[in-house]
Amino acid sequence: MPGSRAFSWIAATSVLLACIALAGCQDNSRGQQTPTHGNSGASANASAQPHRQPPRYRGYEGELFFSTHVAVGPNVFVQIRQSPEVALRELAAGALHAAALAPFPGSVTPLAVQRAIVVRPGADKQVSVTAMVVLRRGYLEHLLTTQAAGKNHESVLAADIDALHLHVALLAIGAKPGKPADYREENGRRVFVPPQGDRIAVQCAYRNAVGDLIVVPAQRWVRDVDKKQILQHDWVFAGSRLLDVEGTGKAAYFGANLGRVICVSNFPVALLDLPIQSTDKEVEGLLFEANTEAIPPLQTPVSVWLSRKN
Repeated sequence: MPGSRAFSWIAATSVLLACIALAGCQDNSRGQQTPTHGNSGASANASAQPHRQPPRYRGYEGELFFSTHVAVGPNVFVQIRQSPEVALRELAAGALHAAALAPFPGSVTPLAVQRAIVVRPGADKQVSVTAMVVLRRGYLEHLLTTQAAGKNHESVLAADIDALHLHVALLAIGAKPGKPADYREENGRRVFVPPQGDRIAVQCAYRNAVGDLIVVPAQRWVRDVDKKQILQHDWVFAGSRLLDVEGTGKAAYFGANLGRVICVSNFPVALLDLPIQSTDKEVEGLLFEANTEAIPPLQTPVSVWLSRKN
């Protein structure tokens, strides 16, 4: 990933300052769509419906517990199991250490601390991205894209986020980026080099029509075009890269903001990608499609949970 060590310190300092500011914030963030126990984090649509009993929990063998909910950027959060004081201190220390692994420019805007329900027994940290179902049928290049990129026709989910904030959040939970997919010349031919980076577990959490909280591995929403089998691979934290915008006077552009956030086709600017060769050329035939029967209705709010796998 291009850049300099100065970028690392800029990013690390930004995270540190954000965490310090967050320590004094109140529980008053708005617009949060993360599924929560009861009505505290429900969407506007849900709050307009008649009162229901507390939702039953299905879809994952786990326990419910409260955690600190730290906003890294709009619709991107880090959920940490420790007390707020310990969580913020460790988040800042982790970001300072991790930033040296992958320099990037920019700053982090501190928002607020919220309480949230996390369904990850034994996990200390995870990232939550507020998204929405935008496609249930068709070929896929992404599981998750950005709303601004205009890729909703080839992604199950879209989120109104800056992909750089998600990169920062993954660094903060200790995930180490590698590099996106590439090709090298070998004996006169192009050889595919798969993306590298820490493996990332991805889950999707949403509420069904009767209010039950459903949490499923994201792989269930993606299937092989030919065999109709659900996706069998984990994603890796490729990390994306900066794109030079020559002759425009603009700062370097973070490539994943082209919509390449959680990909099922290989892209040289993917933030998360599959560690296999998966073409992005429609003429060659995309490998994956939406698993329609498993995906909730369009416009369903979904929290995408990401955690580092050992």
